[in-house]
Parts: sequence; structure tokens; C-alpha cells
Amino acid sequence: MDYKLKLKRINIPDNELLSDLKSVTQKIGCDSLTQEVYNQNGVFQSGVFKKRFKSWNNALKQADLPISRRMNIPNDELFNNIAKIWGKLGRQPRQSDFANITIYKKRFGTYNNALKLFIKWVNSDNKELKENAYNKHNSPATKHKTKRDVSDRLKVKVLMRDVKEGVIKCALCGEVLSGDQIHYDHKTPWSKGGETVLENIQILCAKHNLAKGDYLSK
Repeated sequence: MDYKLKLKRINIPDNELLSDLKSVTQKIGCDSLTQEVYNQNGVFQSGVFKKRFKSWNNALKQADLPISRRMNIPNDELFNNIAKIWGKLGRQPRQSDFANITIYKKRFGTYNNALKLFIKWVNSDNKELKENAYNKHNSPATKHKTKRDVSDRLKVKVLMRDVKEGVIKCALCGEVLSGDQIHYDHKTPWSKGGETVLENIQILCAKHNLAKGDYLSK
């Protein structure tokens, strides 16, 4: 059998490059395609576009794709994004889990530094109270002090408390869970006056979370 060389392509047509940008953007469903995300999913490398179109943003513009012009994103928004990813995955996010990890490295020096500051942010009681507290004008008749929905920040706290050796289990049956299988449940139901605080939130599987809801609705 003859050996076939894998030769580097040169003089790739502009329309082929731009078409791949559009294809990746559509596949990922992102608001603004970053170089990191493209390098993970595209046919070429971002350097090809920078050399051909003078900059990454120029390439996006030529492809009629949106360009992110946000530079001074507040730390709270960056940390909220970490919390959202952490709560969704059920584990500490890896750098590859981010659409744009570069912004964290530029802002905090390293991803490890970002995580250290994130943990301080998670454990900031003042921010959590502000995040969960009802506006006094919108408080329900039950006089709850917190909102019903479990915030991303609180989900991270629950995971850090309950995950043992990287394993997440249902508090009732012990089933090992991950990702969308994780349900955050009020031990004392919201309908019975239970608050959305760390002490009152547990991890359940879908079966037991739904069964508990069905029981309470009867």
C-alpha cells in the first residue's frame, strides 16, 4: 500500500475560510466566535485568518459575523459564568469548558488565580444575600426571605459540600449523577416555608425529585 503524505494546504480561497467560520458559529450557537472556540472546532487555525485578513475581527466582519466589543466585563459577570458552568457540569470547570478562557487569564493572570478569587466570591455572604433576597415590595404572602430558584452561586456551594472524591450522588438513593441529571431540591419544601439557603438544599436524582413534587401536590 502506498503511503499518502499529508501536505499543508496553501492558498486556501477566502470564501472557503469564511464559510468555515460561519459553519462553526452555527454549530456552536455562540454570540461571538472566539479564536479559542474556533481552534477547537474549525478546519483551520485562527492564525490563518489573522494572516489573511490582518486580524481575527476583520475575518469575522468579512464573514458577516458579530464581533464582541466588550472589554471591561465586570468581575461579577465573569464569576457568574464560572458558577453557571460549574453548576451545569456538576464539577469544577476545566479551561476547555470555556468559550473564551483568554479573558480570565488576561484579567487574573492565570486560570488558577481566577479560581481562587472565584471561591472568595462564592463565599461572600453579602453578595449571596443580595442575590437571593426578595425586594420588599415584591415579597410573597408566605413572607419568604429568599427566592425559590437556586442560584448558580448556591449550586456551587452545594456541590463543594456534597461531592466526595469527585462523585455526585442522590441524597436519597445514592445514584451517581452528572450534568443534567443533577436536581437541586429544598429539603423543607418551598411551599412549606423552606428557604433557599445552603442548609436546606440537597442533590437528588430526577426520579426522587419528581416523586417528591408529586407527593407534595397530592
